[in-house]
Amino acid sequence: MFRRASPVFVASALLATSALALTACSSASTTPAASGSASAATSTTLRISTLGLCDESISWGISQGIFADHGIDVQLTTVQSGAAGIAAIQSGDIDVAYANPLTSLQAIGEGVPLKIVSGTGLSTPESNEVVVATGSTFQKAEDLQGQTIALNALGGLAQIVTENWIADAAGTDSTAEFVAIPFADQVTSVVGGSVPAAEVAASQAVSAHTDGTVRSLGNPFYDGIGEIPTAFYVASSDFESKNAAALQSFAEAMTEVAASANDTANDAARDQVRADACKSTVDALKDAAEPKYEGQLNMTDFTSLLDVLTASEAVASIDVDSVVPGYARAS
Repeated sequence: MFRRASPVFVASALLATSALALTACSSASTTPAASGSASAATSTTLRISTLGLCDESISWGISQGIFADHGIDVQLTTVQSGAAGIAAIQSGDIDVAYANPLTSLQAIGEGVPLKIVSGTGLSTPESNEVVVATGSTFQKAEDLQGQTIALNALGGLAQIVTENWIADAAGTDSTAEFVAIPFADQVTSVVGGSVPAAEVAASQAVSAHTDGTVRSLGNPFYDGIGEIPTAFYVASSDFESKNAAALQSFAEAMTEVAASANDTANDAARDQVRADACKSTVDALKDAAEPKYEGQLNMTDFTSLLDVLTASEAVASIDVDSVVPGYARAS
């Protein structure tokens, strides 16, 4: 497959991150479990970062008592980005960070001592898309060679995956150019003719599809690679070595959370929890695409993503066996 290299994350910049928006910080601890709890005799507190996104299943797990049943007391800490979460791990402000795969794997490749202790979601056919105006002459991925595509941020996972998707379709290196446009302005920029195309979360384009002003050329994530992780939970290697039992319980709880979140019978109740967690409304979330939730990692999906990122030189070579503990892998 043909791919073009993208910028590599610099770990030293991550370690220097200081603009953290941290709340609910406290020391990790082990305390007696609540009376009648199905968990073990003690409960371990894990301070875990959140970005406040609508598709973070952890809020559903907390509301259903799943973590408590596994002996884990989750204390959520809000940060501005995955990189900020990893920086908070390094400074000892939190124990576990929620971060996207590129941020996590670039940090690991640059020497930041991290372990991936759980997955959280997988891409689906409905999760992302590249949209063009309805009247555009572009019909397929290779038609975007030499064109400008809007993204939320340059050099990120969306750019790498979209380049890979175009290159594979064209049979040669991608020549597409990319421009950073805020999420809220991407679809309107396509409709207004400012850019020929935009790579968006499918939920961003619902109204534009409804009124017939855009159409999709496909999903670079799913069409290009298949199911791949959308985010990880990571911990420092030192914390993981000292708290492996608690993190195993967390990973197992996340797998149970995923099964519950993927069960459509729970959608109505879960949408309210999601809306509360991400400060949205049930109506706004009703038509929004979600990932396929997971806990312990499907290693085939993980390897598919890692292969693309290493081939594009976005991340350094990584020893998977030393990065993903056995308990974090799906059986």
